[in-house]
Amino acid sequence: MLTDIIPRPQAQPILEEGMFHCSGELTLERRDFEDWGFRAFAERLKKKNIILVEGSGEPVLRVLRDGTFDEEEYGLEVRSGGVTLRAASARGVVQGLTSLYESFEKKNIPCFILRDKPLYRHRGLSLDCTRHFFDAAEVERILEEMSLVKLNVLHWHLSDDQGWRIESRVHPKLNRISGPFYSQDEIRHIVAFAKERGIEVIPEIDLPGHTTGILAAYPELSCQGEPVELGKGGGIYPVILCAGKKQVYEFLFPLLDEAAGLFDSPIFHLGGDEVPKREWEKCPHCKAAAEKNGLANLDDLQGWFTTRLAERLAAKGKIVRCWNDILKAKTLPENLDIQYWVDWSQSGAMNAFLDKGREAVFSDMFTLYLDYPESLIPLEKVYRYEPALEGRSLAGVLGVLGMEACIWTERIAAAERLEKALFPRLFALAEAAWSGGGDYAGFERRLVGKLAGLAERGVAFTTLEESNPQGDERLAGIKQWFIQGAQGAAPEEDKMPDPEQLTRIRTMFAQGFNLPRGLFSGQ
Repeated sequence: MLTDIIPRPQAQPILEEGMFHCSGELTLERRDFEDWGFRAFAERLKKKNIILVEGSGEPVLRVLRDGTFDEEEYGLEVRSGGVTLRAASARGVVQGLTSLYESFEKKNIPCFILRDKPLYRHRGLSLDCTRHFFDAAEVERILEEMSLVKLNVLHWHLSDDQGWRIESRVHPKLNRISGPFYSQDEIRHIVAFAKERGIEVIPEIDLPGHTTGILAAYPELSCQGEPVELGKGGGIYPVILCAGKKQVYEFLFPLLDEAAGLFDSPIFHLGGDEVPKREWEKCPHCKAAAEKNGLANLDDLQGWFTTRLAERLAAKGKIVRCWNDILKAKTLPENLDIQYWVDWSQSGAMNAFLDKGREAVFSDMFTLYLDYPESLIPLEKVYRYEPALEGRSLAGVLGVLGMEACIWTERIAAAERLEKALFPRLFALAEAAWSGGGDYAGFERRLVGKLAGLAERGVAFTTLEESNPQGDERLAGIKQWFIQGAQGAAPEEDKMPDPEQLTRIRTMFAQGFNLPRGLFSGQ
């Protein structure tokens, strides 16, 4: 019923007497709304042995366009004789139909009136399908669960040091080297599947770092042009794309054109994080590009590199998104927004960026990186997250688009483990982003039914009892995680940060995760 759904409505519903009953058919009167907004709802109703038909008859679902509503806002009036849904857009229709579907008790819904809309317009998941590949069916399985809790963005990480996952017809060697990939037809199907569920798919091609998946096929695009092998573990790989070679842009421009044409989203993510620039320091091509364009340092060279790509994508109508590392550059693309993941002493740059009226998505790694275990990021911590910089809340700040959980798959190879890492913590994010994390006790109560639904659909999840470890149980989980990282998932020595940076990373981890003192020293 409505009072049991996740995310809870931001507005308080008005409960009325009576019950709406639908025995076998539900008649749809939809006026001028597009077909795609009703497809997922119709598919879900079939699981309840209810058929959605258009025409006249009882009971009826009337869908009316109301221009006073925001894009994802909806109004529902559930009465014994029928249901009226009001919205301004197809995306509002999708969210209203999702609430309606989640309110069914078998074939009945208690009567209510509700006008509801999200707190944030960006409520997403970043899914890494490059470090380990997950097939199209698994991606769609995750999209369905996202949609049922009104998450509206899948940020799809499709390139990295471990591979290239998009079928490329302009540079087919990428696919011959990298192993499994998504065909262009599969990508288009996933984009359409997501759209029907109110979800925008944003692709990420990470550039100029995290590019061994490109360089293993085309080594001439690095500064030295020497052969490299695909990455086999986590970490930061030192060989990256050259910023100064003309042929790099001749390679990337048609590749970006091809990829951009597969996605409807106005956003194209160019990554830009963790770019080691040791090769650039000694590269004559990079030095020449920096001198020619009056660039003061290598961070500015990265900004210039990214601006060239952003200008190409702007011609395709795309806004570029990058991780906050790019803010080290003095010159940034005009068509840029930022995804914040970690401070790296850049909170001042982030605040300045927002003060200029620019936009950002928040993915704080110490709260929203769901590949970390519950001992580091428990369920309740995710639920209570709100965008912040240096402890200062950014709730309500203009330019803060919303929040996005991330899951990186260096240590996640199986679909079952992926799902257990996502659920139920992804549901906590969904409620925090839709209505604010202000009712954790109620969330846990409502979560019982949600987890039962996952079990019925065969989706793996972490139990509620395991989702908030405490004391010795938490400490054991933390130690196990870092031991596994050191022994089985650590990069080779030449891919590790320098000792000073490693010390800073360890300090940052200890503070961000509130780790026990002496953890790294073996005490």
